[in-house]
Amino acid sequence: MKEYQRSQRVAPLIQAVVAKMLQTEIEDPLFKTVSVTAVEVSRDLSFAKIYITTHRDEKAQEVVKQLNEYKKEFRHRIAQEVILRKVPDIRFYYDESVARSARIAELLNKIP
Repeated sequence: MKEYQRSQRVAPLIQAVVAKMLQTEIEDPLFKTVSVTAVEVSRDLSFAKIYITTHRDEKAQEVVKQLNEYKKEFRHRIAQEVILRKVPDIRFYYDESVARSARIAELLNKIP
């Protein structure tokens, strides 16, 4: 049985907290189409990369910028809901893999 690092156990907890905040607590309509696709936490738990996707790809960079401005509120909520000695510094990134896979599927569907 393979043991998981603590960072691998903390990542889904952070993902759940952030996703819940986006769906229920933040009133900004810009964030209603945002989904958290992945969270990567550094081994020392000091930094977390949060990958998001949105249905409005043309506004993706604006969404990421706005989310990074709210990161203090996200960290505060993570500190309340996830028991950690130190809450990792977080940064949001746009996950291009979802848009890329949709584009590939579109291209494959065009092949006769």
